[in-house]
Amino acid sequence: MMEERNGVDMKCHNDVVKMFDKICIDVNKFDYALKYIYVLNNLCVKIGDSKKIIGAMHTTCSPIDRQYL
Repeated sequence: MMEERNGVDMKCHNDVVKMFDKICIDVNKFDYALKYIYVLNNLCVKIGDSKKIIGAMHTTCSPIDRQYL
């Protein structure tokens, strides 16, 4: 997952990045997170289902954690 890949599923990637920004980390506020956006693309390539990835974000990135960012 941490290796950069060339394959891109743009719909999945766009959906996952948008929700990552809303659920986990505001990438406009913490631009360091942009360095790792390729991992989200790798998840799309590997899993192929944005709903599963976004569901995992809801589980992993709780609203309580976000208040400290």
